[in-house]
Amino acid sequence: MNNQAPPVYSAVSEKSSTPRTFTRPSGPPPGSSPAVRRQSTIASIYQPGNYSVFLPLIIKSLNRLQNPQYWKEYKNKSSLLKLFLKKKYSKTDLLRADDEIFPSPKYKNFYKHKEEILATLQQTNIIENLNAIRRQLRIPVSLDLHELAQLVFFDCVVYIDNSGSMSEPKRQKEYKSIMETFMQIVAINESGLSLRFMNNHENIAGAILEDMGIDIDRRISSPELLATILNSPHVAYYGVTPLATKLHKNVLQPFVYDKLLAGTFTKPLLVMVLTDGEPYGEDPGFTIRKVVLDTQKMLEKHGWPPASVLYQFGQVGNDRRAAQSLDDLDNDPLIGDVIDCNNVYEKEKLQLHDDVANRIFYVKKLALGPIDEKFDLADELTM
Repeated sequence: MNNQAPPVYSAVSEKSSTPRTFTRPSGPPPGSSPAVRRQSTIASIYQPGNYSVFLPLIIKSLNRLQNPQYWKEYKNKSSLLKLFLKKKYSKTDLLRADDEIFPSPKYKNFYKHKEEILATLQQTNIIENLNAIRRQLRIPVSLDLHELAQLVFFDCVVYIDNSGSMSEPKRQKEYKSIMETFMQIVAINESGLSLRFMNNHENIAGAILEDMGIDIDRRISSPELLATILNSPHVAYYGVTPLATKLHKNVLQPFVYDKLLAGTFTKPLLVMVLTDGEPYGEDPGFTIRKVVLDTQKMLEKHGWPPASVLYQFGQVGNDRRAAQSLDDLDNDPLIGDVIDCNNVYEKEKLQLHDDVANRIFYVKKLALGPIDEKFDLADELTM
């Protein structure tokens, strides 16, 4: 490294013969390209102790999740609908959506103060973990990752469709590739993720625990451990696709209903669903729409906001009817605000255009679609 001081230049004033000295400034010159300035800004985010830079995104997402009344007024502050809303917040309040947490007076709140958020970021080693993700995925510094910090405020469960059609080699390769990358991202949350299979979950989980000593209902925190589980001979693919029935039984019952009854539901939940087809073979009365709405009613009954459980549906394969079924969920007027859907890579690229639909954006949308409205709306705004 060259440790020499910057060269000093001399000039003579028109009014004086005394030389003036100029020292070359450090850093990019004024007017440098946006890419250079952006790279410099992003690099500064990951410096030790710089937690406040994460606050705006996290505060805004928490206001959306925790306080439906505030979020409704915020979203309609510039529309004619504001004339018909019963207002509880001032214009000044609505300008601070990413600067101040507005606790809900109606529901319990997961977080009420910035200090709680900063403490969580520090306790979870967010900066160190973000830097590790960047190294592992070989992500250049010009690509921003700080949105991923929002994941540490959620528990995560991955619900896998292991119906017969998922045994197709191409679909196996695709879904395991998605899971590997998703695991590398979710590893930012040191509590990891839990795995639930759609068909025969209890037997699969029991066999893996007995044979391998791995409890898949607990926190899985590394891509290597996840790969070991998914490649286990105990994970079988057969049967139909009772997606809603088993979403309720295998995921929502143990992770939401049981915890609400026990008083141990203290953190919002992100449910990642990987499936290749439309639901088939459901128990009478079970649909994704009904299961989501019933869960929201249960949350409200126990004092929690209805958006305390968020859902990401990721499609495996290229079945058009399955893609349309997922799009219908994403656009449903009653449940679409807690659901985001990602179709096959090719369709996401078509929707988002090639200039932004790179692998990193896809992964961030997969992880943050239902959490961060920016990613939820990304494909809808560019259709």
